[in-house]
Amino acid sequence: MPHETDRENPNSGPRHISAVMNDALKMIKERQARPLVRLQERLPDGRIAVEIYDRSRPGDEPTYDFYCSGPQQALEWIQQMSSKRWITAEHLGAFATLMLTAFPEVSGASA
Repeated sequence: MPHETDRENPNSGPRHISAVMNDALKMIKERQARPLVRLQERLPDGRIAVEIYDRSRPGDEPTYDFYCSGPQQALEWIQQMSSKRWITAEHLGAFATLMLTAFPEVSGASA
């Protein structure tokens, strides 16, 4: 089954769905092995150590690290990180997902 894509070369034509799936699985495995965002530890006062990685740089050292004390501060960190050129929507999504897990008291809240 062909699947249209403009990802690599818009003139290359449709790709077979198995090729698209293989690319997706490869990316998922890469993110599992080398995530963009990691939670390192929870301190006794409830703060959580967060590390953010720029995978376009060599090595496995975090590019950005900080402590987050709760849902409100997580929103402030999202706002601050979004102004950085190397932070992607994928970084922000991964951080938001991890914050929902780390601070489950707000998971059911609605805006």
